[in-house]
Amino acid sequence: MNGREDFEALLELLSVARNAVLRYPMSAVVDRTDHEGMTVSSKVHVEGLRRWSIEDHEDSITCDPVDGCVIRTGHSVEVLGHHRPDWMPEEIQLFYPLGMRIWGGHQDNQRITGAERTENGIRLSMVYLEDEDYTAEALFDPDIGAIVDFCTASERLTVRNWRTDIRDQSGLAERA
Repeated sequence: MNGREDFEALLELLSVARNAVLRYPMSAVVDRTDHEGMTVSSKVHVEGLRRWSIEDHEDSITCDPVDGCVIRTGHSVEVLGHHRPDWMPEEIQLFYPLGMRIWGGHQDNQRITGAERTENGIRLSMVYLEDEDYTAEALFDPDIGAIVDFCTASERLTVRNWRTDIRDQSGLAERA
């Protein structure tokens, strides 16, 4: 992989990710697997830039331009409103890659060290800003404009069973 190919792959990712607000509403399951192999699955729904939801078991978080963020845990409800309009859980950040903490900024956790086109999308290699001995990887799928696999030193987030919430001739468009 040479620098020019890395650059071209990153340009493609940026171009597609910037247009995420124009994509159709999308639903998926995101699996979070920790370093011990324990997995928690969450249902997510994203729509435009500021409307999303995530739910697992009996807990949920929703965010929309009117109400802001609302957290429901068991029988309690906490309204965060619009105090942190940029905040979103990592499972949702996958669908907004430009908001992930991987770009090497002063509040980020990682920085990208390489980008490579593969048959499945664009594979990103990263190192941690605090300790470059720790690495991370991500796979960006340009078809949906999202990171579909994000693997760090402590966990892995994987998007599966995604579908756009539009009707096509065969029903809902879906890909595992």
